Amino acid sequence: MSGPLPRALTRLQSQARRCAAPRHRQETTVKTTGNTILITGATSGIGLGLARRLHAEGNTVIIAGRREHLLAAITGSEVQRYRIRR
Repeated sequence: MSGPLPRALTRLQSQARRCAAPRHRQETTVKTTGNTILITGATSGIGLGLARRLHAEGNTVIIAGRREHLLAAITGSEVQRYRIRR
């Protein structure tokens, strides 16, 4: 059998075999404590939660956000708890 359909099928099978073949990836090690991390949008939600979590894991966290009054409230209420420096 010849024609465009068998050739397309053969090409798809070849691509599927390449995708299924194991790829050799180099493992990387990421240091997760002792880093200095800047988080923008840290006045609420995911940003604030991430800042708290990363700080609890031993990182120095710098937070930034557009709502200055919320930043002041966060640092004001958590200065003692998280040893925040202004």
